[in-house]
Order: sequence, then C-alpha cells, then structure tokens
Amino acid sequence: MAMQFIDTTAGAGDSAKAGGDKINASLQALARRTGRHAPVHCLFDGDSKYAEIKTGLQWMAAFEGLDLRFDGGELGIGGSTSGTGAGNLLSPARLATARTVLDAHSAAGRTIDYYLTIGTNDTSANLPPATVLANIRKFHEQVLRPQGCFRYLVLVSVDPRSPGSATGASYIHTINRLYDEYALANPLDVLFVDTTGMLIDPALANANGYPIPFGATAAPMPAGAVTDDGLHCSNYGKYLKRFAVAPLRDLYRRKPARSLSRALAAAGPNGSGANMVPGGRTVEIGGTISLTNNGTGAMTGTPPAGFTLSGTIDGTLGVGFAASTVTVATDGGLIPRGTWPCVRASFSGTSGANTTGIAISIVANPDRTIEIGDLVTSGALVNFNALTGILGIAVTANNPGAVSGVTIGATGVNGSPLAQAIVQAIDGPMLLEGDDVPASSAQNAFFQTLNLYLPPNTAISGSVDLLAIFAERIGPLPAATP
Repeated sequence: MAMQFIDTTAGAGDSAKAGGDKINASLQALARRTGRHAPVHCLFDGDSKYAEIKTGLQWMAAFEGLDLRFDGGELGIGGSTSGTGAGNLLSPARLATARTVLDAHSAAGRTIDYYLTIGTNDTSANLPPATVLANIRKFHEQVLRPQGCFRYLVLVSVDPRSPGSATGASYIHTINRLYDEYALANPLDVLFVDTTGMLIDPALANANGYPIPFGATAAPMPAGAVTDDGLHCSNYGKYLKRFAVAPLRDLYRRKPARSLSRALAAAGPNGSGANMVPGGRTVEIGGTISLTNNGTGAMTGTPPAGFTLSGTIDGTLGVGFAASTVTVATDGGLIPRGTWPCVRASFSGTSGANTTGIAISIVANPDRTIEIGDLVTSGALVNFNALTGILGIAVTANNPGAVSGVTIGATGVNGSPLAQAIVQAIDGPMLLEGDDVPASSAQNAFFQTLNLYLPPNTAISGSVDLLAIFAERIGPLPAATP
C-alpha cells in the first residue's frame, strides 16, 4: 500500500471525503511499515560518501544491540549528483538499478529504510539548492513511495569540506536546511540526519565551514582529523557518524539482552541453537600466545583458555590479559543485570610502524556438520573501557562461505594514517553479530576469531572485556510429537 497525499492545489484539490480517505489509507500504510518485517534492511545510495553513514550506523547498531541488516545494501556511484546525467541519481540506469533492488525486497516482504547521501557534487556543479531538492523529491515520489517495502527515506546532510569558502559553506547550509524542511513537511516517510555537528570545526574563525581540524586542507591529516583529504571521512570521521544517527535508534527493534547462559554455556550436543565454542565460557585465562612482538612493550597473561593470541605489534605497545568481571546494575541493556565473569585485554604504550593488531581465535566444532543452506553466524559480546587508538573490530570465521561474521571500522590504514585511529574513548557493551546468511559451503569445523585492528605509530590505551565469542546455528523448529 503506497502512501497517499492530499492535493491542496487551489481550485483543484481533493474533496473533504477524498482527503479523509487518503489520510486513512496513509495511516494504514504507516502502521504496516512501522509494525512489520523486523529486522529492518538498510539501503545506502548517493555520491562517493554514501557508505560513510553505513559505517556510523553499524557502530551505533552494535552498541545499541539493534536488529538491522546491511546485506546487499550499497547502491552508491562515485561522483554522482542528484541530476539526470549518466551515473547520476535520476539517470535511467541508476533508476533501473534502484527499482530492481527495491522490487526484490518488496517481493521478499521486507521493510527498507533508504539512506541517501547526495549533494556534495551538486555543490561543485553549482546546481541551485532548490533543484537538488526537486530532484530528490522526484526520486522519493516516483521510485520509493510506490514500493511496498519502503518505510523511510533518510536524507543525510552534505558534509563540510576544505578547502572551502564562505559562499560554499552558505550553499551547503542552504541545502541542509532544505533537507531538514523536507523531512518536516513529510513526517510519515522522510527523516533527516545532520552530521555537521560531528564534523565541523567550532573555531570562531571558521567562516568557511572547515571540518576538523580547522585550517588543514590536504593529506596527510593529523591525528583526530575527521577527513582524509578535506572531504571524504577518515575512519575516525565515519565512527563519529555513529552519534549523528543515534537519534534514529528508537525506530528500530532492539535485540533482547544477550542471554549469557546461551552465549557462554554450551547447549546440548544436538541443540539447534547450540553454542559451538568448546567449553563455552571465557572466564579463565590459560590460552596460548603466537603473537609477534617486535617491540619493547610487555606481554602479560594469556588469552582465554582454549584460545590462541596472534597478530603483530611493535613499538612500546604492551598487551595484558587477566580474569575480571563486568557488573551491570540494571536490566534492559545488552548484558543482563548481575556480575559476569570475563577476560580483560588491556593496552598501553605506542604502537610501532609494523603494528597491525591482535586476533583471538578458537577452533569451533559444530554439533553437526554445517550444510549448505544452514543459517550459522559468528558473534561476540564485549565491553569497552575507555579504549582509544583502535581502527576497528570484527568477528570472523576461516570459512566465510559457511559462517557469517561482521567487521566494523577499518582493518588497515589508508589516506592519512594518523586520521584513521579512533581517538575518542570507546565505552560500553557491544554485540557483534553476523547476519543470518545461508551457508554456501559445508564445514565440519572452523577457526572463529575476534579481531582488534590497530594503527601504527599511535598511542593506544584502555581495555576490552571479552564476555563471549560464540557461533550459533539458527535451526528449524523440531517437529511436534504426539
């Protein structure tokens, strides 16, 4: 059911009854969209910056424990504008691609939120802001609204840039204001995400609207820079977009607090949702170390029992493992109330030029062979304690055709290396969990790994608590017995 809007054109508008019918139809459509098909699937479209908001949303979803899906959701094309030229948003080929993807989601009965990041290249092409908005409105009305899967168009603001000018900053501000007003005028199916406050430098002399740091206009950027090149976000800038999308978190279904009895204690050998990690709990240290340490930093303790620590560090960076606990005072978050055992990995010192990160791995043995078509996912429940200086975090398996995982952030440096590290302290629990993707290959056993990616030549401090590293099969319900 498509959304229906009342024609208020003078002299040719809807009658009172027709207007009332459209209101009723729209309310029914809204109820269907907001109450069905969890989890929500997200699509990302736009110019060369379209994937940045995806990374921010992934960080936010992992910290909030939201039930979101990012499978096959990247539709963006490089240097596109909102216009009709080849490769642009309203070009026939681009519209056909969007319709094909949306048709598939509609046929599958899914709900889609469509994130659109566009306008940066419109700025360079000097398209009038009103034209940009008119192009987006056409895409919204003619492509998105007719789709049964469509729920929200999420307009993402045009980011600040350097080098720039006062005129350019005013142009960007005008486009963003129009985006905001369009969302206010279409509250049933349009939302606006403003990333400006996360990225723009608040320096009083910043009349040109430069992103952080004020005055830096080209690579290599210093530590704490939110862009690599004055325009495209650094790994740290993408992480900060986590806070720009935070106001949207209540739109999405939250996963229940992670059941530590399920995630940490192995279920019966034939349980369809059995934890495949041998021994289950990560409450003791006593694993093995295969870490390459070419520096002077101390390596203390060992990883969780049954796990192997590998990777490469150097410089003065030190890593330590110790048995610890995480205490949760209230219910309702990712971790149930109580005091839970864990293994704490702590970092201190400065990494050297060859540091890549650490990997904590275990051999996972399924309760039965993973068959093609099985839904099997890797996951981890961790808790951050003022951890600074990392690039990203991931849960992976050595056979991704059989077991899905997830990566958030960067796995290595590029662009401006110092701008890649997440300098803001990361705190709180995070649930990393791969999407429920059918296995494309069979597997009897696999290595399951929690990866912490680290940048070179960076001060790294803080710790992360390892509550659970698990793999689960989402099997069919057993047949009823008399």
